[in-house]
Amino acid sequence: MSVSSFDFGHVAEAARIANAIFILLGPRSRTHTSVVEALNWDIEMPTTVPSGNLMSVECIPVEAVGDRPASWFIQALPAGREAAVFRKDVRLSINEWWNEVVLKGSEGTLSRLDIIRITRDRDGGAHLDETISSPAYKAVLLRGAGFSYQPSQDAPSQPVENSIEAIIRQIANEVLIPLQSKGLAAQWEMQQLAAIGSTALFTEE
Repeated sequence: MSVSSFDFGHVAEAARIANAIFILLGPRSRTHTSVVEALNWDIEMPTTVPSGNLMSVECIPVEAVGDRPASWFIQALPAGREAAVFRKDVRLSINEWWNEVVLKGSEGTLSRLDIIRITRDRDGGAHLDETISSPAYKAVLLRGAGFSYQPSQDAPSQPVENSIEAIIRQIANEVLIPLQSKGLAAQWEMQQLAAIGSTALFTEE
């Protein structure tokens, strides 16, 4: 539901998507066991990195109207399901997939785990913290340098809207590929897990 809502323009669903991804695949901690670990699934993860960035940039010229000068509409879009592939050189485990760098900028780099955890813990996905400690994430959130796009040779660089949200949506594309391959077997196993009360494992971090 959340990915469908996101695709219809409700980008605020990114926080809900991040929380669901963490519940499904998040690393074990004192208070968290993921659904995949509880089901003892051995999953190989696809990645968008070999195909390029997890997001693309849409740049649309906006004509001048009245006193408003001509400008550009710039936003980030997820790379798409077809961009997520299984690496041929190495089997990518869930842990390696989590820690793969997916966003680079002048303020630093962010892995999938960085993005999902920060969104859950600071943007209201699981709860809302008062501060954001990651300079790279803050640079994106506040439209800082390094995460911008130059629409033309003569135009100044401009911030890319919704960078983090687009990447989270692409991470969801990556997650859905191996989970959907489980098909009806996955539904049955999750029902059995719930029947014996093991859903108590799926607690907040």
